[in-house]
Amino acid sequence: PDALDPISEHGVPAETWPLVRSLNDLLARLQTALQTQRDFIADAAHELRTPLTALQLQTQLLERASDDRDRQAAIGDLRAGLERATHVVQQLLTLARAEPGANQPAPVAVDLADLCRQSVIDHTALAATRDIDLGLAECPPAVSAAGQAEALRTLLDNLVANAVRYTPAGGRVDVRCGSDGTGAWLEVTDNGP
Repeated sequence: PDALDPISEHGVPAETWPLVRSLNDLLARLQTALQTQRDFIADAAHELRTPLTALQLQTQLLERASDDRDRQAAIGDLRAGLERATHVVQQLLTLARAEPGANQPAPVAVDLADLCRQSVIDHTALAATRDIDLGLAECPPAVSAAGQAEALRTLLDNLVANAVRYTPAGGRVDVRCGSDGTGAWLEVTDNGP
């Protein structure tokens, strides 16, 4: 059952070559699908390890808190850790739905200006805590792209979150969108490394 090697055409009657080639194509696709699944599981385990370890440490700090102030700080850290873990799980579920061969919703017109605006709003608090100037540089109205709204939202949110996290304090992150002769585009720029 684990043998996914192609079937040899050597010694096979010529009239069965189309069948053998079709089977080999099917075996190759199955092997790719199984490898994709193994890679996804490995990536998921890796991505979840860090936030779960952090949650364990935050729980231990909560247990050791000696007064209300320390306890409230530990609860706040635990809540933030849970939010990060939930976000990672949501991203992994989105990734799983985007895997090749998964049932994909039909592309729809996605308003890129609205998508950029919402991403900037969602990351404003994180940017403020890091003293980052996060803003919408330019996004003309009526810029849209055919795609999957949730996948595009996840893509843009990852880009903005990474730019905010890795830009030094006092830095700048700009989000913009537009269209040209070849199609619509999104851009996140920063002055980080």
